[in-house]
Amino acid sequence: IPADLPRRDDCSIPSRAVLDEALATLDEPWDTGPFADAARVLLADRADTVDARLRRYDALAERVRGRAESWVVTHGEPHRANVMVDALGRTRLVDWDTTLVAPRERDLCMVLDEELTGWSEYLSVVGDVSLDAEALELYRRWWSLADIAVFVALFRSPHQEDENTVASLTFLRRN
Repeated sequence: IPADLPRRDDCSIPSRAVLDEALATLDEPWDTGPFADAARVLLADRADTVDARLRRYDALAERVRGRAESWVVTHGEPHRANVMVDALGRTRLVDWDTTLVAPRERDLCMVLDEELTGWSEYLSVVGDVSLDAEALELYRRWWSLADIAVFVALFRSPHQEDENTVASLTFLRRN
């Protein structure tokens, strides 16, 4: 087990520096591959919106980091593909490679819908805790902004047309 575990979430967005650089240089063509300039045009069309989303995210992250005393160990991806039932019928959460000490909302954003369906069941297991609405919003925003940043980083780097880059451009268009 690495000595630095468990790590604490710093609320950073992967490839954020690449996204910030891309937003600052949208009038320069991207020539790193077949989808580079299409990604640039797409980002340019949405630059104001993406910038506003990043600013909102940064403000939320600053406030959420200020409440770190209430953070817990989180899984990071508690979705159906990471749940197994063992031979005795017990449910097990697997694939803990994204574990961080973070607000519980890091995991809850993946299991609670907008109406907070499941919150009362969660409380019946963990006890009387409060839901941090800002942290929940932060992590819901994190997923789409992380996708945008990672896809922009992909298209700012040398790439070829393949199944992955076609799918990535499709996902970028949705975000």
